[in-house]
Amino acid sequence: MELSEKYADVSKYIPTLNDEAFKKLTQNCISYLTENGEIHNLSSISAAKGDIVKYLYAFLLTITSQFARKRSSSEEIVKHLSHYGIHSARAEWYADQFRKHDKMLTGVLLNIGTYLPHIVDIRWKMAFTVKTLKLDAVDGPVFMILLVTQKYDLAKEETVTKEIAFRCTVNELQDLVFKIKDAVRHCSVLSKGIL
Repeated sequence: MELSEKYADVSKYIPTLNDEAFKKLTQNCISYLTENGEIHNLSSISAAKGDIVKYLYAFLLTITSQFARKRSSSEEIVKHLSHYGIHSARAEWYADQFRKHDKMLTGVLLNIGTYLPHIVDIRWKMAFTVKTLKLDAVDGPVFMILLVTQKYDLAKEETVTKEIAFRCTVNELQDLVFKIKDAVRHCSVLSKGIL
């Protein structure tokens, strides 16, 4: 598993934490990622410099989310942690804690950015209204739109697919397309401003 260059020197800071501080940081990390908030105040965890504790906390948050994303086994976790200078007893304790909260971590991380169902497919077809005795004017085609969405369901522990169907006229479809393009343009401007 590759982490960014900024965590290359983690191994020289790990020894500054005693076992108790490492356990508290790990508990904080898992609690935070499972949306339960932090258990321990970061400033009271270790006598080491606050910047070092925050750096190691960021490292643990990053690596925990990577383990959850890749659904790593306990052996893989221990192997990767030992690569960063975390000795086997700590790595095994961490792996046990990770396994206890594995399903919750995976579920929460799968839904990041997708609390609302996200669109995975769009199907459409065009229909026409045929002139009848009661209808003199034809408004043009009617579009049948089917949005296929997905969301990870924590209770079922699987991805759930749902279909949303609606119909619209040409003008309504053009209005929808314009609003989507406008949203994309705003997101583009915002992302350029942030970066």
